[in-house]
Parts: sequence; structure tokens; C-alpha cells
Amino acid sequence: MKISGGIAPPSIEWAVVAPEFPPAPGGVSDYTALVAKGLASEGDAVRVFFPGSGELANRSGSPRLVPLERGLGLAGLALVLKQLVELPRDARVLLQYAPHAFGYKGLNFPFVKLLSSFTRNPLDVMFHEVAYPSSPENSIGRRVLSAVQFEMAHSIAKRADRVFVSADAWRPLIECSVRKSTSISWLPVPSNLPVVVPPEDRAAARRMLGEHRNMVLGHFGTFAPGLVGFLSASLPSLLTADSGRACVLMGRGAGAFRDILISGAPSIGDQLVALEGCSAQELARVISACDIMLQPYPDGVSGRRSTIMAALALGVPAVTTSGRLSESLWETSGGVVLSPADSYKKFAPAVEELLRDPIARVRLGQAGKKLYQSTFDVSHTVRRLRQI
Repeated sequence: MKISGGIAPPSIEWAVVAPEFPPAPGGVSDYTALVAKGLASEGDAVRVFFPGSGELANRSGSPRLVPLERGLGLAGLALVLKQLVELPRDARVLLQYAPHAFGYKGLNFPFVKLLSSFTRNPLDVMFHEVAYPSSPENSIGRRVLSAVQFEMAHSIAKRADRVFVSADAWRPLIECSVRKSTSISWLPVPSNLPVVVPPEDRAAARRMLGEHRNMVLGHFGTFAPGLVGFLSASLPSLLTADSGRACVLMGRGAGAFRDILISGAPSIGDQLVALEGCSAQELARVISACDIMLQPYPDGVSGRRSTIMAALALGVPAVTTSGRLSESLWETSGGVVLSPADSYKKFAPAVEELLRDPIARVRLGQAGKKLYQSTFDVSHTVRRLRQI
């Protein structure tokens, strides 16, 4: 499957270094696999270095997997550096950067320092996150964590030949460190789920959720504390307003959050469905069967949120939040309904208004899918990486 159109650039050799890779769960894991496959489909030679068991190694094929059984400590990094030295000079190293994912409780400074010091090849860095946020309200331990992680980010940014950021808000955090010749580009993440669901699969998922339901809401995520406040404040009122409504919760922690909701509002128990441990295909089917996806984020929707991308790619209307990390296109594109990230109270009314307007839902789903295809699809990611 060729991703780019027209005449493709010459093939490129890549050494992708990532803190996680399937079957390990996580957004960076899924993203790395998707991008590595996309680059390989363009004819590039791709090797992926990641912490994992030797059972995952494939000695042929593309992308070629190089699991590091000793992780990303000094022993694992020594193996990476040994193989990088053997690469042609024009081969590119692509680092998937998320400081908390490198181990050592988010303080793996030796890994960053050694990689930036000994890598002779062109280095591209994709910042999924930069560092733990700095705040005077943080505990001493978290202030230390923030300071070390910012130093880690600055160290690798100084060495990078190209820097990519998943959220444009990361740009000012690192632009003081990069060289004048180094570009910083916004590279939003694509959906890590299938973007096409056959109609019969969607119909089967809808039946599973209950044929008697006149409206199905959905949420896909990890149910982090900062996020669930919106859902806790919104779902009980949205569901009690109409017994024909249901909500399906998808992702790690869905069952525990369902129990919390029911403990506070027992009457909505039969309107809540929790799904955990589903395959990507299963998740895509269920999301496609939802009438509206509820995807609030405490810092605002941004290009780093693969969970909103899943809804957009499948053409499902989404209500989300606008906050400090949100890029301007979320406001101007008309692809989502936005509610302020600093107010739980305004989220449910925004959902309710959309529930009552079927024409608006159809238009929103279409606009969201168009936004995804024009801006977020993995083909754009691969093309940008290959434009050297």
C-alpha cells in the first residue's frame, strides 16, 4: 500500500527509537507501529528499537523489529548505539520522545544524553510530550521531576536536525534550545484505530449496544482523573433525561469508572456499558455505532489526542473542550463542538443541544471526517517525515 501520491522521494533508511511498541499498550506504542508501517510502505528501510522480549524480533521484513530485552538503560542503549554506528551516514534516526515512558520514573537522563552525544546520523525528534508541567504549586519531588525532564528535552532538542511536536503548544517550550538551522513543525497524531468500518459491522455493534436505544453516547480514553470530572458531571443528567439513551465507555479503567458512576446514580446502571481489552477493530466498530462521542480534555483538545482522532476519522460527531493546549484550527474548522475546558457545567448542555438536532449531527460528522482526512490522516505524517 503506497501512501504518498505522485512521484515518491528516494527510499530512506530509518532507525526508529521508541519507548514502547505493540503489544505493549499506549499511544506512543500504537503511533510508532503506524508510522513505521507507513514509512515501510513507501519503500523505506525501517528498523524499530524498543524495550521488549526477543520473541518479538523479526529478522526479515519491514519494518524490522529490534526488541531491547534490557530496556532503555545503559545496556540497552549500548546495543542501539552499536547498531547505529553501522548505519550509512545518510540514514535517519527518528526518536519517539515521551519522557515518562523511558523508565527510571521519568528521569532517564543518561539515555537522552548518550543518544544525543553519540548519534552521528541525522536525528529527528517527535515530541509527544516535553516534560512534566512546571508549577509553583508542585511538590518538591514534582518540581525536581519537571526540572530534570525539561533539561532532558533541551538536551535532545539541541542535537536534533528536525523537531516535530504533537501539540503546537509544545513549540515555545523547546524553541529556545534548538539550533537556528533546526525546524520545529507541528505533526499531529493520526487515529490508531481502523478508519473504515463496513456498514454490517456498524449495525452489529449497534445491536450489541441495544436495538431499543434511541441514542448512544460514547467515550474512548484512559479515564485519567483530570478527564473524568467532565463525564461525572455530565453523564448522569444526560442519561436520566431519557431512559432510551445509553453510553458506552471504552478503554483501560472503563469498568471501574462505570462502577463509580453507578454508585452515585444507581438508576443509570442499565444505560452504561464498559468495554476493556478490545482489539482496535472492535473499538472502531463500536465507536462507529455511536451517535455522539464525548471527548473532553482538561487542557483542551489538541493534535496529541489520538482518542479524538478515532471519532473524527470514522465520521462520528464529537463534543470536546477548548483549553490552553488547543490549536486554533479546532475553533475555525467546524469539525467538533467545543465547550470550555475550565467549566464542567457547560459540557452537558453542549451535548444536549447536539442530541436534539439530527441535522447538526450529520453535518458535524461530515465536517469532522473532512478535517481528519485533510489534516490528521497518517498519510500526512509519513509525507512530512519524508520531506527532507
